[in-house]
Amino acid sequence: MNQINLKYFPDTQSLDNAVVEILTTHFQLQSSHPQAIMLSGGSTPLPAYNAIRESRCTAVSGKFIVYSDDRMVPADSPDSNYHNTSSMIASLGIASENVIRVHTECDLDDAAERYERDITQFFEDDGEVTLGLLGLGGDGHTASIFTLDDARYTSRFTLVARNRAGFDRVSVSAKLLRKVTRLIFMVSGSPKASVLAQLFSDPSALPAGQAILGHANVEVWTDIPAH
Repeated sequence: MNQINLKYFPDTQSLDNAVVEILTTHFQLQSSHPQAIMLSGGSTPLPAYNAIRESRCTAVSGKFIVYSDDRMVPADSPDSNYHNTSSMIASLGIASENVIRVHTECDLDDAAERYERDITQFFEDDGEVTLGLLGLGGDGHTASIFTLDDARYTSRFTLVARNRAGFDRVSVSAKLLRKVTRLIFMVSGSPKASVLAQLFSDPSALPAGQAILGHANVEVWTDIPAH
């Protein structure tokens, strides 16, 4: 059983500032081989992404972006995780060919297959995902890993999530999460207090907890008072 380390912040702004700092640090880490940062979707990390966009931070060469998941919507949709991060990525100077994303212009199965190929190629090129951001849904999901069966799936780096919370989706799987050097759940808002408490008390009962079982470096950053 892995230990999940908790880092508490007194307010949402402090949490956002810390996420900006850790992302900026990783965007500027020098390396002799490709390094990626995995971005999560949803509304919680958007203020941090926007703050980075408005800063003068630029990424060093060789940085890649990968996504925890995306909805099967047009790439310019406000429901697209790719769309909601694209202006930040442009401001960082990360080239489009270094953005490993779900190609939602394809059909669902083809999009998942292409994402699988692109991620596999990144690792075959000696790539490393140094940091991964994750969210935590009120139902205990993370990325688009909505069920315990999905959380136990490790045959591929990606999985298809059909009609989850109103959308078809493509998600990374637990196999991919296990290859991320450092995972950080960003959890904000008192409505998530009970599911956050369960993540610590009985992680294997939640898709999010099951998906990261055995990972050696998992943290929760939250502004929710002690669970």
